[in-house]
Amino acid sequence: MMRIPTSWLALLLLICAGATASTEDFEFDGAIFHTLPGFTMELAAGPPLTERPICAVFDDDGRLYVAESSGSNAPVQQQLEDRPHSILRLEDTDGDGLFDKKVVG
Repeated sequence: MMRIPTSWLALLLLICAGATASTEDFEFDGAIFHTLPGFTMELAAGPPLTERPICAVFDDDGRLYVAESSGSNAPVQQQLEDRPHSILRLEDTDGDGLFDKKVVG
């Protein structure tokens, strides 16, 4: 089984939505992802909006909140003091299904 590097996760924030009756494949950098029949995969957000996402969740208004790593390899105690990581709120301001606005919290 191929392990996908964390840095790729920014490119793999995907939205799955019912669209077709046939199985579709999504290929990214040599890895192939299979969808269930009736679903498709589309890129929802990636660089420059998010570079190192750890996890994400949608709110009731369709905004995507992303916990993003700073990429720091500093000792845990230093990271607890410096708090280099961030929470992002991504929004689709033009209604095209792609996030185009980032607010850093």
